[in-house]
Amino acid sequence: MKSKNIKYSWKSFFKEICFWLKLFGIAILLAIFLRIFVFMSVTIPTPSMEPAIVPGDFIIVNKLAYGARIPKNFNFMQGGKFETFRVKGFSKVKRNDVIVFNFPYTDWNNLGWDLNVYYIKRCVAIPGDTFYIENGIYQVKNCPDTLGNYENQYHFSQVPAENIDPGIFNCFPFDDAYRWTVKSFGPLYVPHK
Repeated sequence: MKSKNIKYSWKSFFKEICFWLKLFGIAILLAIFLRIFVFMSVTIPTPSMEPAIVPGDFIIVNKLAYGARIPKNFNFMQGGKFETFRVKGFSKVKRNDVIVFNFPYTDWNNLGWDLNVYYIKRCVAIPGDTFYIENGIYQVKNCPDTLGNYENQYHFSQVPAENIDPGIFNCFPFDDAYRWTVKSFGPLYVPHK
């Protein structure tokens, strides 16, 4: 009778282990699915979004809003081009939305992105807009809305140009033909595609 009980206990022990392994596997698959399609977490490393978001803040990114980005291939593991497609989201990016994205260049000669580097910024212009900065204040042609952090822009607009570091004051595209600065920029048309 003892050997029958021992045999039964080993069988129930392996059954129990199989149950927990299946449960653990399902939990891992669910976590991967949620991470790819639903949300991700990001810790803020820099003060670029202060005072709204400060370094060390922990945020949850809702991927359902704009749609998750899914890899088409895995060539990037061998140094190839990484291609993705985006599943349809529940909304489109709007002016003043705070968005999280990958930095768009791995090096300045090739368009790409670094999957491990995230940026968080406020969107001030959407496709079809003509964006410009007038005396340090963000503007979009035919848009009466306040864009970005107006208090910071107003404070910056009061700082004399000679008190701003030339490397910061003379901004992209670093071309004498445009003479754009951080206080006077554009107009720059944001294309639809």
